[in-house]
Amino acid sequence: MRPFRWLVVVFAVAFWIAFGAVSGVALAQAPAAEDDGHIHAAQDPKSVSQYTVVPGAAELEATLLAPCCYTQTLDNHNSDLAAEVRREIRARLVAGQDVPTVRAAMVQRYGEKIVALPEDSPLGTFALLLGVGVCIAGLLAALALIRWSRRGKEDAEREDSETDAPGRTGEPGTTGERDDLDRRLDEELEDDD
Repeated sequence: MRPFRWLVVVFAVAFWIAFGAVSGVALAQAPAAEDDGHIHAAQDPKSVSQYTVVPGAAELEATLLAPCCYTQTLDNHNSDLAAEVRREIRARLVAGQDVPTVRAAMVQRYGEKIVALPEDSPLGTFALLLGVGVCIAGLLAALALIRWSRRGKEDAEREDSETDAPGRTGEPGTTGERDDLDRRLDEELEDDD
């Protein structure tokens, strides 16, 4: 491939890596979708199950860890305790409590370790810096490729101009213009004889 095509490939790869990093950061910071957008909740908090669709429940469950093992979020964990916590969250939301109040109640009961991604977590910043770093690395790679491409063209042009110079055929042993290195080489060879 010609150097220009490599440059296009490098820029395309750098763009998609940067796009993926920025998208990942945006998705990581975006709130979770609100179930299917419909309100299907029962009016009586006691009749709410863990499967009742309640606005705000899915978002909250995605940010809290299951208190039985603290390894998975409530929305993915399948234990009896996680099911009970999901039911309680939905019942509190149906009863009229807002999401921050329910979240605070869960944190008060189970401690800060129930929060999957704390507010002061450096992960968002790290992802942003990683994306910027990848963009910079792609830019540096593209600049190195441009420099390498130009240097190759200059070397090729220099070789062409040296072999096409007047009075010089490029063949060893022919007469024509000689540079200083040729002269020194001849002198050293004569000294060795």
